Amino acid sequence: MNMTNMTPTKEDLAEMNRKIEALKEKARNSQLKARSSFETQMQAIEDQYELLKAKVNRVSKQTGAAKSEMTEGMDRAWSELKDSFNNASQHLH
Repeated sequence: MNMTNMTPTKEDLAEMNRKIEALKEKARNSQLKARSSFETQMQAIEDQYELLKAKVNRVSKQTGAAKSEMTEGMDRAWSELKDSFNNASQHLH
């Protein structure tokens, strides 16, 4: 997985989606009190993931300066998604 702050590949997005699903499964098996907070956190992560996926699709259709500008924003979004996922993952362990 390309876990640097570089632009995510389709494989990176697919791997992140698998990890999100695995984390959601752990949450479903956790205690009720922790589960509610965690489910809210996971929804936010899923929302970030969907936004990033849409950005990847838009960037792939751009060229030149527009692509460069969009790539910067996508790199930031990828980094934020990884951070959010890692924070949620640590809370569940």
